[in-house]
Amino acid sequence: MLNFTYKEPKELISKGNPKLLKGLKRGWLDEGWCGAQSDVSVAYGGIEMCANKSPRCNDLCIFKQGRGRFSNVQISRIRKSIYFAEKKVEFMERLSTEISRRKVYAKRKDLFYAFRPNVYTDREEFWRSGLMDEHPDVQFHDYTKNPFRMLKYLQGNLPKNYHLTFSRSENNEPECLDILEKGGNVAVVFNPYIPKWYKGYPVITGDETDLRHLDPKGNPKDGGYVIGLIAKGSAKSDKDNFVIQLNKGDN
Repeated sequence: MLNFTYKEPKELISKGNPKLLKGLKRGWLDEGWCGAQSDVSVAYGGIEMCANKSPRCNDLCIFKQGRGRFSNVQISRIRKSIYFAEKKVEFMERLSTEISRRKVYAKRKDLFYAFRPNVYTDREEFWRSGLMDEHPDVQFHDYTKNPFRMLKYLQGNLPKNYHLTFSRSENNEPECLDILEKGGNVAVVFNPYIPKWYKGYPVITGDETDLRHLDPKGNPKDGGYVIGLIAKGSAKSDKDNFVIQLNKGDN
């Protein structure tokens, strides 16, 4: 356990996430909110942050990889999750204010502004709160394992400036295939390379940036796209079907 004392976070937006920073090469300032992953949040007095997580998703969460290996980074994310849980209205007001400042900064730098509310989490409140309606000039985007939210997105029942990509795990393959058939995009982790096709659907790389709203759009007639991600860290040795392990010659 961490030597943890709760304090309200000084700021909510994380500005140094390496994957999000890749958006700069496409002309986007892409930032996000980095709360604590599911079991960590609960362990330190927060709430369930990823109700649709799978066992391997929880084990392999990138929350504790990269900079997340350091206790001070983990503590910062835990504090943000507790603040989110205990003061949601105040949290959303502060986040909206920070987004307003950051999009002005982006415009000054001649960049578009994008925001990922759930970097290590999978919560509904960000779109339900009206946050996205308050900022129609910001492109919000998330991965989700919540099939009901993904279907709402495909039916056009979420804010127009909110883009969703469904995320595959070891136990939701039927939902993934249903969403692909309906024209949604699904992120799949592969090792050691990204194939051209998966389950009959074309695969495009998702590792170059996190700007999923720039990916090709599927449709119910032709289906969606698989967003291929390369396994990293401990995920490379996964044997429980969270990662699709490929052999040489597989397409």
